[in-house]
Amino acid sequence: GEELIVQAAMIGDVASLRDMIEASDEMEDDLGPRDHSFLNTTDSSGHRTLLHHAAARGHLEFVNLLLADPAVAVNTGDFNDQTPLMAAAAAAEVGVVQRLLAVPDVMLRSNPPGRGTVLDAVLNGDPGNLRRRPIWDQRREETMAAVLSANSIDALINNVEGDGSPLILAAQNGWLLAMNALLDVEGIDVNAFRDGERPVTALSAAAAAGHVECVRALLARPEIELDFAPGGGSTALMQAARHDHAAVVSLLLEAGSNVNHQT
Repeated sequence: GEELIVQAAMIGDVASLRDMIEASDEMEDDLGPRDHSFLNTTDSSGHRTLLHHAAARGHLEFVNLLLADPAVAVNTGDFNDQTPLMAAAAAAEVGVVQRLLAVPDVMLRSNPPGRGTVLDAVLNGDPGNLRRRPIWDQRREETMAAVLSANSIDALINNVEGDGSPLILAAQNGWLLAMNALLDVEGIDVNAFRDGERPVTALSAAAAAGHVECVRALLARPEIELDFAPGGGSTALMQAARHDHAAVVSLLLEAGSNVNHQT
């Protein structure tokens, strides 16, 4: 039944999945071509497929068995339009991420597009238990490296839909390892900005949050625009001063930020 096969995906029960496939084949041998569409079964609450559940939990063997069947849909969006690849990326399941990235035509955006990308999924992942934080940070770094190695990832590096570019998201949260990985990508726009009522760049986001090392990393880029204030917003120096981040203010002044800048 539906509940049994979804449960198998959640716990990575490969033996049960094989049994279900074999039982289905035996029933259909006398009825015509085999139909494995049941492998795209979704749960009743979140519209997540078997591949979503197995991918998000790192059940690589289960994922491999599903992907071996051409009937399995790889890019189905769940209730948040997240694909199985995004689910694996959000959980920092690097082995599954690498496997899904190897699938031809796998989508690197939400399905339908407009709800973020696989890069956003990596950055927005939540470790849940804070005691896992050191392990989580390492896994997220490894997952980010895997995603950045994807052939067509360059088109998403400067994507500013949703919460802004991946660089802005990493900078405002102080995720230095992820930010440095992004800065190493050819074509990264360090001055890309998130539009809206209060436009923000990676530098102004890091400055507003007081992330000293992130600010330092951005200032090391020769193309950084110190006093860039898109849409008449605030410069990084203004943001740092407004939030009383003295160390960031000092860094920006040393780098040559203009205290008299007018927006």
